[in-house]
Parts: sequence; C-alpha cells; structure tokens
Amino acid sequence: MTDSIYNNGILKHEYIEKWTKIIQDEMRRPYNNNPSPRKILDTDEDVIQRTNAKRQRVHDMRQGEIWQKIIGSLPGFIDLKKKHPSGLDLYNSEKNIYIELKSASNTDNSSSLFYNFNKLAKVVQQGHYAMYAVVNDENEDGKEYICARDGCNITYLSGKKLYLFLFGENYKQVISHLQYIRAMELKNQN
Repeated sequence: MTDSIYNNGILKHEYIEKWTKIIQDEMRRPYNNNPSPRKILDTDEDVIQRTNAKRQRVHDMRQGEIWQKIIGSLPGFIDLKKKHPSGLDLYNSEKNIYIELKSASNTDNSSSLFYNFNKLAKVVQQGHYAMYAVVNDENEDGKEYICARDGCNITYLSGKKLYLFLFGENYKQVISHLQYIRAMELKNQN
C-alpha cells in the first residue's frame, strides 16, 4: 500500500510537494485572533491566558486537519472531509477501511468517543473494516488492539503502530520531512 510513495526507499518528491502545500495552506489559513471576551471578575492576565489557550486549541485542531489531508493524499486513501454520510474522516479503497482520525487520545470526550465508535460499528455492519486512529501517543511504540462494539470489531492504532500502517517501515523519513516542512513554515511566518 505505501510502497508507491517511495522510490527505492526514498520518499518521492511529489509527496513532499503535496505535503508542503497542505501544511502551508493550513498554517496560513486565517482564524479569529480576537481576544477572549472579558468576564466580570477577570484580570488582564485571565484574558491573556484564555486568548492563548484559544490559540493553542486552534493550533491543535489545525494539526489534526493537516494529518487528515496528508493521509488522504496517500495512494488508496480518500479524505472524506466533513460532509460524508458516514461522518468519518478517511477511507482506504484498497483495504475497504473507514478511519476516524484523532490527533491525540484526549481529543474525544466520553460522549463523542461513544458516538465515533457507533459510526465505526455502523460501517462494519455495512461490510467494511473500521479503525479508530490516534496520531500522537504518549507511548513511544504506540498501541494496537481490537475493540468490540455492538458485535463489530474495530481496530485501534496509535503512534508508531499507525505510522507503520500508513507509511511502512520508512515512516521516520516521512515524519522527518513533515517536521521540517512545518518548522520552515513557522520560520517563514515569524
């Protein structure tokens, strides 16, 4: 599946170009940078902290969107965006698998986690495979296990286990390129 992004073990230039554009477009997309509204007992420091927290949430959301678009650009993958009837993030036509993608394991609260696993169980009931994927894992090796929901098996992959599934054995090369592209964009913005 991932062999076609490499040429003799080296990441193809076309993917570096695609991913550079994805990262630049997402990082340059404007957002509401207005300070958070003042609450009755707020100090100036409270407003600054809340504004910075809002900026960090937007930053984290954008990283999730970057990952979804990068994975959606891989051979066999489709970025389902927000309007797809399944409500899920990605589909791999080669493996017939729908994916709910999260940037970190703490992205879902318990009610949205329940809702997301219900969406995944529904596609399994329709004859597809399903995966709950978490990009960032505090465990260096990542995690891999099967979750049962309504009689359906849903694969859970995170961190390194997810990178191996997506990018193969050369996943570190991909991560290095993505880190470099993002660092250059941050440098250009300052």
